[in-house]
Amino acid sequence: MKGSKGIFREIKTCYAFIERDIKWSKKFLIWESTFVFYAMIHVLTIGYIGVASEDYSMVIYLIVGAMLWDFLSTLYETLADSVSYEWEEGTIESTLMAPIRIVTFLIGTSIYAIIYAVVEFFLLILVAVLFFNIDFESANIFSALFIMLLSTLSFIGLGMMGAGLPLLSPRKGREAGQVFIGFLFLISGIYYEVDILPVWMQSISVFSPATYALISIRTALLNNTSLSEMLPA
Repeated sequence: MKGSKGIFREIKTCYAFIERDIKWSKKFLIWESTFVFYAMIHVLTIGYIGVASEDYSMVIYLIVGAMLWDFLSTLYETLADSVSYEWEEGTIESTLMAPIRIVTFLIGTSIYAIIYAVVEFFLLILVAVLFFNIDFESANIFSALFIMLLSTLSFIGLGMMGAGLPLLSPRKGREAGQVFIGFLFLISGIYYEVDILPVWMQSISVFSPATYALISIRTALLNNTSLSEMLPA
């Protein structure tokens, strides 16, 4: 009985953090809308680079890279910035000293980050379909979504690591996180194959979860590849 009460209390606490973050987004709705609009502009810009190549598969290739990276980086930044926002608002001490588990705080923030990133992702899909007449009928949507779900877990882990940087340096930890995510952007093959990178960068790219996510999702969408076909023989 005590165990069930404890679990119920943790769930309520998680929900409280989710509700707090949603209200926080509503408070800064104009800024949040600006960030989403920027993501749309980014996808359109990259998409028209593909259109200029007069290769439909290149349009899909680039747009998938832009949308997936926006999704994963939004996950990472929402989690990594959670501690920075607490510090800026002057509530970090009260949050850490409250009778709640840090894990509960991170889980609640992670769920909010997933909700935020998924909503933005589907808005970007809508923009891509409207502007580029993308046809997903021949794509393996199930495989792409399943792989995206797996990559979500890995980037949540990276986001939790990034969330600890402001604790080490409240004023510069957030910038250090941006350097880290920028380096992942470079080595993960967002807009190009990792094969064109220098050998030493290729050796590092194997440690980026985004590398495998992009390759697998592009294979599923462009070649209609199933999950079983992606497994190593």
